[in-house]
Amino acid sequence: WISDKTFVVVSVADYGAKPTNTASENDVAFSDAIADMNSKFNGLDGFLRDTPSKGVLLIPADGTYEISSTFEITGNFSLLLAGTINYVGLGGVTVFTIGRQVAFDSTADNDYLLNMVTSVANVDAFELKNMVGCRVTTMKIRGFKEALRCLARDGRGFFGNTFRLGTFDSNIIDIHIRSETNGAPNANRFYDGFFYKQRNLTVEQNCVKISSDGVY
Repeated sequence: WISDKTFVVVSVADYGAKPTNTASENDVAFSDAIADMNSKFNGLDGFLRDTPSKGVLLIPADGTYEISSTFEITGNFSLLLAGTINYVGLGGVTVFTIGRQVAFDSTADNDYLLNMVTSVANVDAFELKNMVGCRVTTMKIRGFKEALRCLARDGRGFFGNTFRLGTFDSNIIDIHIRSETNGAPNANRFYDGFFYKQRNLTVEQNCVKISSDGVY
């Protein structure tokens, strides 16, 4: 996961997250860790202007972490969800939003290892927006309305990213590539992937869906 660059690796365990915690306890630890990383790694992406310092936020591979909150990653740092994440909160939300909307800037040149499961209805797992030249690997993502939403929004791009896909289990939409308000998603590469669907004639199910708001 680590290239020839210098990275600062931070674990959510440093903020008190544990597989034995309650969801609310892990929510606090995850929120504190992400807020700290967002503030420290907020430089421009290096694709257009300056090369910022690089960071990695790690969820250790030591068990299942229950969470019930949603989180927004706006910092220019990598995220490695090596431990299993089980979302047990409310429906109608996106659990992890990764990326930002800053003029002449995108989240770029990061690594993401993503996996999460849920039994809660009407939940989206990951929204990846306005990302450039990132490397995304998924393990198992199970039980969501949308597993991965790849979003180009507000005149920015989602391009040049490479995906190594694992197992998508019982999601209504596994991969959703979407353009909104003149965003441009293009030149992304997807490899591998196993897509499992439960038979349900009343719900539209898609392995890959491509959509636009009609503006672009």
